[in-house]
Amino acid sequence: MIKIIDNLLSPTYADNILNDAVHALQYFYSKETARPAGGEQLFKDENTIDYGQFACPIVVSPEEPAPAFGFYMNLIRPLIYTAIDRAPEIEIHGIVRIKFNLLLQQKDAPEFHYNIPHKDAKDSAYSMVYYCNDSDGDTFLFNEFYQHGRLPTKLTIAERVTPKKNRAVIFESHRYHASSNPRINKDRMIINFVFHASKR
Repeated sequence: MIKIIDNLLSPTYADNILNDAVHALQYFYSKETARPAGGEQLFKDENTIDYGQFACPIVVSPEEPAPAFGFYMNLIRPLIYTAIDRAPEIEIHGIVRIKFNLLLQQKDAPEFHYNIPHKDAKDSAYSMVYYCNDSDGDTFLFNEFYQHGRLPTKLTIAERVTPKKNRAVIFESHRYHASSNPRINKDRMIINFVFHASKR
């Protein structure tokens, strides 16, 4: 399932989230956009160029706010409720992780590239990417799904989602997906949600 929702929030609410993403939060740099868990290998192909990212954790483990920025959970909780209303085919049972991700412009990046393809979680989970600002730097959603101990031989694109302020996309967390850096806009800001969830 891939569900794209435009105009998820009121314009004022979306403006405030963007303002907070720019001015109220503190980001930490990671040299990679995805890291292997439990010794698993990550998929890379000729289109993979990983530029790293800045992240600000809000919830770091199920139902546990991050020590520094957990206060922000109360401010984005209505965003979750609104998404639930707009995607009634998904039943959310709890939160796995919430974090802001910031990718910076890479003017010299190839036009067709993506960061490391990865899963967010295994079965019984759904991911949501909420786009805080208009940007280039598509999200690549692939047809292939994670299988324990096996990497796909190749990835094929199911959907490319362009960042648009106040847009969200929901998909299975074990679907391979990848971000890409903006080449035209100066930055790309998103909120990454991972939920314990099931399809109704």
